[in-house]
Amino acid sequence: MVRLIRSVQRAFWPACKILIAAGLLAWLLARVPWRDGVVQAADGTVSRCPGLLSTLRGVQPGWLGLGLLSMSLSILVAALRWRLLLRGQGVPVPVRTVVGLGFLGEFCGSALPGMIGGDLVKAYSVARAVPRKSPVIVSVLVDRLMGVCGLGLLALAALPVAWRLGADRGSLRVAAFSVCAVFAAVGTGGAFLFSARVRRALHIERFAQRLPFGRYLPHLLDALRSHGLHARGTLWGAIGLTFAAHALTVLAVACVGRSLALGAGWHSYFLYVPLILAISAVPITPGGLGVMEELYVLYFAAGAGVSGGVALALLARFVMMLSVLPGAVVLLAGPRLPGARAVAEQFGACESAGDGQGPL
Repeated sequence: MVRLIRSVQRAFWPACKILIAAGLLAWLLARVPWRDGVVQAADGTVSRCPGLLSTLRGVQPGWLGLGLLSMSLSILVAALRWRLLLRGQGVPVPVRTVVGLGFLGEFCGSALPGMIGGDLVKAYSVARAVPRKSPVIVSVLVDRLMGVCGLGLLALAALPVAWRLGADRGSLRVAAFSVCAVFAAVGTGGAFLFSARVRRALHIERFAQRLPFGRYLPHLLDALRSHGLHARGTLWGAIGLTFAAHALTVLAVACVGRSLALGAGWHSYFLYVPLILAISAVPITPGGLGVMEELYVLYFAAGAGVSGGVALALLARFVMMLSVLPGAVVLLAGPRLPGARAVAEQFGACESAGDGQGPL
């Protein structure tokens, strides 16, 4: 029965994620005014409301190209952060390799709907070449955790600035609630990872044993608590690279907005884009497709209109997809993507390879 359930999950869960994404996109596009219209205010003044088509026709290619460059640089900086975390765990990886795997992971996470996400693809590729597997997985977890924390802190710092500069109060209330939700999720994840008392109280480890790779959890948590962030330069270097990568991503979306002449202030991008990235990272759909677009409309529609929010979302997605295309080249030049069974076999093989961390 368990094998049957897992077979059904492997067959239908990616398809379900695609259907959810398609439904969200269809619902979004059905609400968008495609052609220009007019809006009459309460005082009788009439203003023009641009539609989606006219908004997209006014794109300035120069700003769009600058956004593509900035997005590509953010992936490069994030890859260098992962390399620093791997070195902190005693796993040296050449810069060229880690950059290629960084683009490959982003491509798999953004463009492919499979069960194995970009993080596991990166970890699998490095783990094949080293005898100890747990430090590789730990470095990926810490890399992801630092990324989400950095997004939350960036939005938190921009929140009072946006308030002082007179941003829309309704959007700011939604943003404040979103910041609290992000930090609540990070705090819950941190308590789960670092507090054995919390795990025992909630019987989390017993439940995790029934999940795929759940039997590796105790060894993984032991390795996580002993992660080499205390090494000289590792912690502060990783923090600096985290904020640099996020700032480049925000700058990329801001350039996309400038190419559309939306007129949103820089503080809006530093507040809303980190929240959009953090929330859409929840694996509801492949690459957050549909979820991310809805969030752009939620946060930016007050200042740019629904058409402007949708146009910003679509062009930001387009720039993101172009920026991860080097990952497709790495995929074509390298081995095939692993399946769930191959990943399980790889990380279960370290018991015979002499990994001092246990069966991970």
